[in-house]
Amino acid sequence: MFQIFINDLLKVVEAVGKRVEVGTTPVSGMLFADDFVGMSDTPEGLQIQINAAKAYADKWRLSANVPKCAVVICNGDGDDEVGAKWTWGDKELPIVEKYTYLGVEIANDCKWDVHMHKIAEKGKARAGKLHPILADRHLDTRVKLTILNSVIIPPLEYAGEVWEGNTKIVAELEAAQMKAAKIILGCSQRTSNAAVRAELGLNSLRTGRDTKKLTWQYRMGNMGKERLPRIAWEAGWTNKAKGRQPIEWAKVVKGVWSGLGIDEEETLGADTIEEYKKGISEAFAEREDLNLRKEIREKEGLEVYGMINERIGFKEYLHGPMDEGTKLKVKFRTGDIDLQERRRRFRKVDEDDDKFKCQCGAECEDRVHVVAECTLYEKEREVYLTELGEIDGCDRDKFETWDNQEKTVAILGDKKWPMRARSEVDRIGKTFLRHLWQSRKERLAIGNRSCGNNAPSSRGRVVNGLTTKACKT
Repeated sequence: MFQIFINDLLKVVEAVGKRVEVGTTPVSGMLFADDFVGMSDTPEGLQIQINAAKAYADKWRLSANVPKCAVVICNGDGDDEVGAKWTWGDKELPIVEKYTYLGVEIANDCKWDVHMHKIAEKGKARAGKLHPILADRHLDTRVKLTILNSVIIPPLEYAGEVWEGNTKIVAELEAAQMKAAKIILGCSQRTSNAAVRAELGLNSLRTGRDTKKLTWQYRMGNMGKERLPRIAWEAGWTNKAKGRQPIEWAKVVKGVWSGLGIDEEETLGADTIEEYKKGISEAFAEREDLNLRKEIREKEGLEVYGMINERIGFKEYLHGPMDEGTKLKVKFRTGDIDLQERRRRFRKVDEDDDKFKCQCGAECEDRVHVVAECTLYEKEREVYLTELGEIDGCDRDKFETWDNQEKTVAILGDKKWPMRARSEVDRIGKTFLRHLWQSRKERLAIGNRSCGNNAPSSRGRVVNGLTTKACKT
């Protein structure tokens, strides 16, 4: 019943003829449910539209929410001083720099910075509120990922079909997503974004926005030519008289196509939206994978992740709660583990290489060395090998013939094992990492209790199972 009354409001406003031109098409306003926007290219024209809308509301006993009404002046030269006032009856309407319409911030400078700032803050606020849930180590990681995908990410991509711009704010949006993802995995903020996305099967927000843009392009191309979105898309826009020229949406979309490596015209010719989405989805997946490979090659600390040769997708070893073994596996895979290897990556200029040696005497305490060959963890490694030999489909003798890199890949990954054995191999691998890490912590704790000049602490230290104490002579 409400639709019968509200739909004629737009016709009444259009009838006064005070509109703006979109290309060669006159546009007087937009109506979505009970949200109405009037548009005119003169102050007097806008007041005439307001008067017509008020007369229609009075006639049919409709009431406007005047406190939520406002005027935004969008001048190409940035001059808001038009010297005009607008009223709804006897109530003056405020002039504002921005206005929220259907969740999108419309700014008087016709830029997207205000909207992007808003959704960035909204996304960070949601991530903050949900931090206790995302950090809960007893909660299944799949549940946390669902929360990330359904509650935190959507606000960060809202209206991504139409906006793009300020690289600094775009980086803030990506940071908000990655902060939540790293809380889920229990790793530090220094961990590679590409590796974290690969572990959880997340695309970058840029890919989400680009997908929305290309999908919207397909939908507009199949709209009737009388539809306003298509009219705005096909309209020819003249440059501003002065200042920096805005980037047209069509040029942004053209840039997306150029980076995908697929034929735009052929892809847009898909018979159904489902077929079209499948085509662009595969292209975006390939782009994300190429970006992952590039970061692995260029960023220090991702050498092991490159050896494992993983593609983007939620990993099976993450199923279930984020227990200690799972958390350690994430850290060893992504390079976020507190070995001397990582400390050397962030070393000071004046620090010598000797400072980063392994306690066994090896040149550097890195992940391959610790997992596959360090003599300090022979006992833990022997237990792992014994359990490995008992798993159907796993060959201990074959494992022992592999080089250190292959052994590390076999423990931290699963591609070297048959499908039927992967669950059990994952279980014993996590147990091995837990025991290895506990042994390392105990060894470091003993070392930290010693005094200067390599003298033992007066509290004693364990040597070959015996407790020794320093005695004064």
